[in-house]
Amino acid sequence: MSRGFKPNPKRRTESDILTGQKEPITTEAPRIVMGKQMEVTEVHLTIVEQKVATHTHTRTDIVDFFSTPFWNNIPDKPPDFPPSPHTHSLSDILQSGASTNQVPKWSGTQWQPGSVNWDEITNRPSQFPPSPHTHVKADITDFAHTHTLSELQQSGATTNQVPKWSGTQWQPGNVDWNEVTNKPTQFTPSAHQATHQAGGSDALTGNLDANARVGVMQGGTLVGTRRRINFLAGSNVTISATDDATNEKVDVTINAQGGGELFCVATAPPQSIPAGGSFILARITVPTAKPNLKVVAVMVSPFYGTGALGNAQISLVNETDNVVVATWGSGAGPVYLEPNAVYNLGGKTVRFEISHGAPGAQECWGSVSFKLMP
Repeated sequence: MSRGFKPNPKRRTESDILTGQKEPITTEAPRIVMGKQMEVTEVHLTIVEQKVATHTHTRTDIVDFFSTPFWNNIPDKPPDFPPSPHTHSLSDILQSGASTNQVPKWSGTQWQPGSVNWDEITNRPSQFPPSPHTHVKADITDFAHTHTLSELQQSGATTNQVPKWSGTQWQPGNVDWNEVTNKPTQFTPSAHQATHQAGGSDALTGNLDANARVGVMQGGTLVGTRRRINFLAGSNVTISATDDATNEKVDVTINAQGGGELFCVATAPPQSIPAGGSFILARITVPTAKPNLKVVAVMVSPFYGTGALGNAQISLVNETDNVVVATWGSGAGPVYLEPNAVYNLGGKTVRFEISHGAPGAQECWGSVSFKLMP
């Protein structure tokens, strides 16, 4: 036999030895020590790692694998395959460990909650606040802003037109009365009386309406309010009326015959009046309630038949202020006058006196008619 290991009847293969188990292996290889042959030595080997050959198994060799039928034993499988299209509301999504203000983020393999990092934001401005820049209206989703009237373009509008919605766009137009909503059934117009005056843009014509009637009063007492006034001429009275279109008035003249207005008369029979003297016809204090004294008529004359003829006169004298207010003279003969003059002498004491200019005594007579008015 050649030199080397001799098979040992007790020897087993590697697959029969467990990892870490000690097995004795006998060899008959002679050993020569210092020129002498030694006895056979028994060698103990420890198998450190067991080598297993490559092999396969069928599904039935796996004791804890799904039993048949295979598809029915798959848990959580969808009812449709592939699943039918469907959606979920936010309430269907579990918290999944999310905390306040976190959002779902794709990790590369699955969705999971997380915070948004500044570096993950796309299209962010290079400066914050952003540097000056512009946008077209299409870039602004909620184009809510304001403009002053001066910033609006005319857009074809004419004077007094307003922006109106046509159904598709804003465009200028006039506002029709029927388009005004919630308008009152009655309203007070703004002040515009000048337009209704003569020569105005809307001058009144025809009869005045009920709100423009004329109140007619007699002695301060209202008689009636009507559109027209009708003057009736009484006994011994004549009325004439003239239309003054230029001044927008009607002039009415009333003349009385036989009667007329009431007044006082102061008369002196023939009196001999010395040169430089006078005779008082009447003396009164004019009340302040009727301060206007109206002199209606004056008649004065020297008396013929005695002595030399000379002029005679009647004077109105303001005794309170010692002033001659007016004088009416006759000359050498009698005279009749209707001054119809009015003098404001309220609160004054006045007198009417007759005098003459003859160098000696002169017999004269005279009469004055007057009245007091408010």
